[in-house]
Amino acid sequence: MHRHRAWEVRSAEARADRPVSESGRSREPVREVVERTETVVRTVTRPAPGAAPAGARPALRLSGEPYTLPEDAIEWSEALAALRRE
Repeated sequence: MHRHRAWEVRSAEARADRPVSESGRSREPVREVVERTETVVRTVTRPAPGAAPAGARPALRLSGEPYTLPEDAIEWSEALAALRRE
């Protein structure tokens, strides 16, 4: 870490000695500070908490019942089969 910091200091000193045209720093005082403020307006539509995203359809089990998290090996195999089909 100390070697890296020492390299940063040496390279900064070298840049300060170069002319501005070669990416060096100018020794003249700053005459003008340009400050720019941007205002960005975004419209975000979020679904209500617990609501399904737009265009989503509830998943159905092979039996036709609404899908919930699998609770046993048979339900897991049904869920994986449904994923393979889609």
